[in-house]
Amino acid sequence: QFPFSVGGEMAGVLLSTKRLVYRGVWPSALSLVRGGQLKATLQTHPPTIRGIASHSSLHHRQAQGRFHSSLTGGTRLRIGDVSVDITGPHNKQLLPHLPPIYEPLLSTQESLQHLRWMLQKDSLGQDMLLLGPPGILKRHLAIKFCELTQRQVEFLSISRDTTESDIKQRREIIQKTAHYIDQCAVRAAIEGRVLILEGLDKAERNILPLLNNLLEYREMALEDGRFLLHPKRYDSLLKQSHYSPEKLKSLNLVRVSESFRIIAIANPVPRYPGNPLDPPLRSRFQARVIPPLSAGTLQKILQETFNVPSHKQALSKNLSEFAEALAELEDQNSNTAMWRAQEFSQVKQLWFNSFLEKFPTGEPHPFLLRMYPYPLMYDSSHCNNLKKTLEKFNLTQGCDERLEVNHITDSKDGKRTKTVEFKLGKGTLTTLTVPSGPAPTRSLGYASDPQTQLHLAQMIQDHALGRDICLLGEKGSGKTYLIREFGQRMGYQLSETMVLYKDLPSRDLLQRRVTLQNGDTAWLPSALIKAALEGGLVVLDNINRLPQGSLSVLQRLVLDRQITLHDGTELVGGEEDATELVDPSDSLVDDGHKKKVLAIHPSFRIIATATIDPSSPLSEKSSFLTEEVLQLFQFHDIKPALSFSSTQIDQKMLQSLEGIYRALGNDEVPGLKMTPRQLKRLIRASEEGRSGEEVAKALKRGLLSRYQPAPTRLALDSLLARHSLLKFKAVTPRATWFSSGKKTAENSTESQGDPKRGSSAEAHEHLVPDPVFYEMPAHRQVLEELKRDFSVGEHLLLIGNQGVGKNKLADQLLKELRQPRQYMQLHRDTTVASLTQTPSLEDGKLVYRLSPLVVAARDGQVAVLDEADKAPLEVVGVLKGLVDGEMPLEDGRRLVSSALLGLDRGRDDEKIVTIHPAFRLIVLANRPGWPFLGNDFFRECGDLFSCHVIENPDVASEVELLREYGRDLPVELLKRLSLAFSHLREQVDQGLLSYPYSTRECVAIVKHLQKYRSDSLESVLENVFSFDAYDPLLKQRIVDAFRKFGLSLSNPLFLHKRQRPSPNDSSKHPLNIHIENPDRKASDPKHGKEDPDNKPHVGGNTWAGGTGGADTAGLGGKGGPYRLDKGHDVHQVSDAEKAAVPESVQRAAREMGRRALEEKLKELKMKLFDWELYQSYRDSVSLQISQLRVVLSGLRAASTPSRSWSRFLTSGDLDESRLVEGVTGELNVFKQRVQAAPDPFGEMEKKKKFHFVMDVSGSMYRFNSLDKRLDRLLSTAVLIMESFEGFESKYDYKITGHSGDAAEIPLVDYGSAPKDAKERYRILQEMVAHSQYCWSGDHTLPAARQAIKEAATDAESNDQSFVFVFSDANLQRYGISPRMLGEVLVGEPKVSAYAIFIGSLRDEASRISGQLPAGRGFVCFDTALLPSTFQ
Repeated sequence: QFPFSVGGEMAGVLLSTKRLVYRGVWPSALSLVRGGQLKATLQTHPPTIRGIASHSSLHHRQAQGRFHSSLTGGTRLRIGDVSVDITGPHNKQLLPHLPPIYEPLLSTQESLQHLRWMLQKDSLGQDMLLLGPPGILKRHLAIKFCELTQRQVEFLSISRDTTESDIKQRREIIQKTAHYIDQCAVRAAIEGRVLILEGLDKAERNILPLLNNLLEYREMALEDGRFLLHPKRYDSLLKQSHYSPEKLKSLNLVRVSESFRIIAIANPVPRYPGNPLDPPLRSRFQARVIPPLSAGTLQKILQETFNVPSHKQALSKNLSEFAEALAELEDQNSNTAMWRAQEFSQVKQLWFNSFLEKFPTGEPHPFLLRMYPYPLMYDSSHCNNLKKTLEKFNLTQGCDERLEVNHITDSKDGKRTKTVEFKLGKGTLTTLTVPSGPAPTRSLGYASDPQTQLHLAQMIQDHALGRDICLLGEKGSGKTYLIREFGQRMGYQLSETMVLYKDLPSRDLLQRRVTLQNGDTAWLPSALIKAALEGGLVVLDNINRLPQGSLSVLQRLVLDRQITLHDGTELVGGEEDATELVDPSDSLVDDGHKKKVLAIHPSFRIIATATIDPSSPLSEKSSFLTEEVLQLFQFHDIKPALSFSSTQIDQKMLQSLEGIYRALGNDEVPGLKMTPRQLKRLIRASEEGRSGEEVAKALKRGLLSRYQPAPTRLALDSLLARHSLLKFKAVTPRATWFSSGKKTAENSTESQGDPKRGSSAEAHEHLVPDPVFYEMPAHRQVLEELKRDFSVGEHLLLIGNQGVGKNKLADQLLKELRQPRQYMQLHRDTTVASLTQTPSLEDGKLVYRLSPLVVAARDGQVAVLDEADKAPLEVVGVLKGLVDGEMPLEDGRRLVSSALLGLDRGRDDEKIVTIHPAFRLIVLANRPGWPFLGNDFFRECGDLFSCHVIENPDVASEVELLREYGRDLPVELLKRLSLAFSHLREQVDQGLLSYPYSTRECVAIVKHLQKYRSDSLESVLENVFSFDAYDPLLKQRIVDAFRKFGLSLSNPLFLHKRQRPSPNDSSKHPLNIHIENPDRKASDPKHGKEDPDNKPHVGGNTWAGGTGGADTAGLGGKGGPYRLDKGHDVHQVSDAEKAAVPESVQRAAREMGRRALEEKLKELKMKLFDWELYQSYRDSVSLQISQLRVVLSGLRAASTPSRSWSRFLTSGDLDESRLVEGVTGELNVFKQRVQAAPDPFGEMEKKKKFHFVMDVSGSMYRFNSLDKRLDRLLSTAVLIMESFEGFESKYDYKITGHSGDAAEIPLVDYGSAPKDAKERYRILQEMVAHSQYCWSGDHTLPAARQAIKEAATDAESNDQSFVFVFSDANLQRYGISPRMLGEVLVGEPKVSAYAIFIGSLRDEASRISGQLPAGRGFVCFDTALLPSTFQ
């Protein structure tokens, strides 16, 4: 009962609904003044909302659980000394309301001051902009203002994906006709509503200025031809006799209501990330800063709102003071990361007090960590400071919390609730009734160990408090298992899963735009919206992949349980009696009044997941934990189990595997991590009786150690030896089941599957592959391993280089096991929809058929997915769900494993397609990394599969295979071919070559030689190696490889890039074209004339730069003084013609070439000795220069490119250029804003910058005679300077030195790269001089620190910033520890910094590199390995 003063008497209005009275607190102190009836007593200081109302002036809106006023003219609202007239709404559905828990925050004096200002701006007809830190207060003030003034609302959450069609008009196809549908801004302007735009700072540039004219002049031109007109101008036209309403309508003029207002909400930029407002847009708003509520005000509200026990009230106060202290720290230093706690002082404190109220004996610190996971956001020093501060406020109680769920009782009255009994740390019991799913409580048995039980109990506790949850953890840490166990215990049966990815449009989180079978456009609700309406559990998988700001569109849904969808539908929470459902087939019609309002079910919950890579820098791990995301969820840090129990394995072997797992987790082998899922697979392999050697082999396969650098492989071998894994013997001998494919374990469960329980081979004989397969030992061994894993229910991943036989092995496996195969080849344009369903046209109608993948899952067949690394990451994420036992289909159904269905087999089968227990996946993918250009499939979900690395066979096996294809060829020839190819592959492993030559190419050569015996070996080899003809150094390596094994390539033109086909290779009777030029006789050599037009010249002896001529400088001719390439095709004269050149002419040509060299040296001011010395350094790294240039040419921009329209999509904005196609029923008629793909032939928008910090200390010179470390450094400098030449538009580099004298010795500055050999040689001379004459000492640490700091300062203007610190590892002498160097290397997250040790005394370099952060230190004593190291 709220008392107020009326004419000196006391009166009251009793409002019993929870909507208006929450724990005895009047939410908004609202009463209404009916003019002329009673006189109100006004108070201006402090401001309050005053007025008089009769009991009949308020009524309940039963269907929506809120109240609206039946108002007539003359009603006024006053806040302090400001008053406005208000009238009742035309459409009560559009009146906003707030959840009751937030109402007290808006009844404070601080909030009333803001509302008073807003009332002033409204009375002046001005639009408003509310600025402040991320939080709910700005949005709630806007909503409360509209609620008080009885104004209808149009709400738009802005993101980077917001386009003009979201604001003005959107084109839809209805009954094969294109219609323009008014959107929020147009509807609000016409109907006189308030347009709330939340997140102005998140909009892309140049989108919001379309509102400028509407803001300033209340005018806007619409795409459908109408024109919005200012109300005064419209009314003035009506007053003229020749303008009637019908006339103005015929002129397409539409009146803007004088009640139309815009309230914009934004975070201040800078200080918070986002886009600053365009000045013309900013100038049209009246702005007000909305700071958080003061600690005193908030604490008073908390005391009045929550019934916190007296012994816990001190904790509530302490938390307020703690948050206030952090807010004060923010004001002192706005750059500190601790400013995130500012929002913690509002919403988080409401949650905390709710926890204290419902769990009076609960411990605060574990709950506080879930609200504010500071250990995941800050480094150790900040965390220690925060913890000490929490200790001062007595908020660290219960760090070792023991929370348990005793039992869960199903509701007996048919309601969707459960009664949960919690056992707290001190043994006290707390019982709560919580919303739940419709199914009875059951368990999947996942939560067996204490740590998992605790995680599960904390999730149920947060659920009981009405909070949504986010699980953070590394891959395979058990997040999926926890979600499923939680869902089963709380009756949610099956959860809806949304796989998130980087380019997911934020609108797709709510609805996805599609075309129906008749070509009409419609909006399909996402899994999130379906769960909200049905009261289900939805999983947002990997929110860390979304771009920053994308989740902001969910703030209202998560915090307020309200949301406005893109089709205009409004979802509101708290109602259980709404029966209207979203029908995607409804036509989109909006006459300004029709609007769906649907109820969000109270049982609706969200569980988000985020994958944290423990080896990533802190800035990467926590980058997605922005201020806005921190508000949305309770965060659970899921730590993987460190020990596993098994009674079927030697306990010492189990301990060995656990020790290896922990060692890899502690970065003892940089770059390698084992997930808990992989460890469990190894334990399962041990339970099958495999030996330690077999388990070690499986471990290496699962980590892809084959493709790791040599030091990493050696470190892994050392780790396995240290834990004695190889000593364990097999428990049982290798079984004979390889030929039959039967299971070895008699107790295999149904979920493991039996190949023979699927579709019979007899019924699907046409689906059983029958490949051309030749036996060889290497492939037989792989097949045995594949059969073993297949028989125990594993899904298989075959990964390797091209041409190694992945497809043949998969097909031969299925042939021997008699398994039907469904085949799909993935590619760049593969979508989730095409992965699950295939559209086809039948009888003029569009029909969707199940894809081969779904058919295989349904019928228990084997799905082979080829080229999986080419598929987009969102498709890969869907595969993860399928392996885990659940995948959504495009038509709304879901594939679900029988194990997950369990007791729910009798539920509605129309929405469920059961995954057959015998279903298997065989995925084929290329290895990750250069030169393969696909996605890193293994990194995304490789641990879900039993991974098998398929390599080229050994020489003996390969020769056996080649004999099958070349039965008539000499075995010795086949052996030498195999040895040559094997040698080339070894050079690829060493980083000397980039292309991995495969068995496929070798087989192709043998096939050709077998059929065309007369063709020479050289001509056949060119069929494979012509790709390398344009790289002379690479060509020479190939020639050397074949010559090494006795395959002499006698043709001097082998792989000549400008050669013509040899007549001997074309036919037995070749046709020759011979041109004799009597004038082309070699005479005295000369340079020749310069052609200003640079035309190609063939033959003759006139022009410089010609080809196939005589006497002049050029290419392919005879008797010229030196080579001169003008870029034209080369016409090569024969060797016979060359030999015919007189000796005198040859001698004169050599002399002229010598003089030309001297002139060049004179021009460079270099002596011949200097030239030769520089050339010696260059020659030592000539191949590496070529390799590094290949790497540099293949690099792509890493920074986020500008976003552009991508067309021909199946969802997004309707593409006006494809309206005709839409009417005809085509589906790809949409466009979306996406990141523009980099142009491989264009320039980068920003350059990559490289800073090379060279060690020119005295030890380099002193020990050069010992290990040539200074020579290696000089060769490295030459490698850098020569390789970067010609890439000035993409890269910029700087070289500095450090020695005992200084931390930065300038050698080459950005933009000043040496242009010729002379300048580069001068750099080498300076490096030698510094090393020879500098004072002893070491500046490695300050040099690295200075270079990294400089790179970080300029990082925003670069695409990427790299710092490479070269050192001879002579650090211990000067007290520099690996930890100190490591802290410097990872100190700036915007800079990629590395240490490369090119010299060492004893094992110092290896020791330091091994102790640096993973992937930051490299040992390179051979300059030949530098390109691969840089790569």
